[in-house]
Amino acid sequence: MKSQQITNSSIRIVKPGSEIGLAEIEKEILESLSASEILLDLSDMDYINSAFIGLLLRIKNERPTAYRKIKLVNPNEIVGEILSMTQVDRIFEIQKIYPTAW
Repeated sequence: MKSQQITNSSIRIVKPGSEIGLAEIEKEILESLSASEILLDLSDMDYINSAFIGLLLRIKNERPTAYRKIKLVNPNEIVGEILSMTQVDRIFEIQKIYPTAW
């Protein structure tokens, strides 16, 4: 998993891959909650399962104000469809590309 802090910014990018365990993803997200914005870059994930969706929902329920900082970015078509079918797209903002301001 890759994680980086944007220079001169409080934006944190967390980039999990399909082979990364949920515990590691959760740890990285929770460690990033001090940032003003967290971009969860899904571009390296070929699919997501119910456990990943459960992780997102657990973060939302356990951190009701902090979860709003998390944006899901760069999902592929399959991941995007799953996020839509499970209505995660109604909870988290989803962007197809990084914001152009960087």
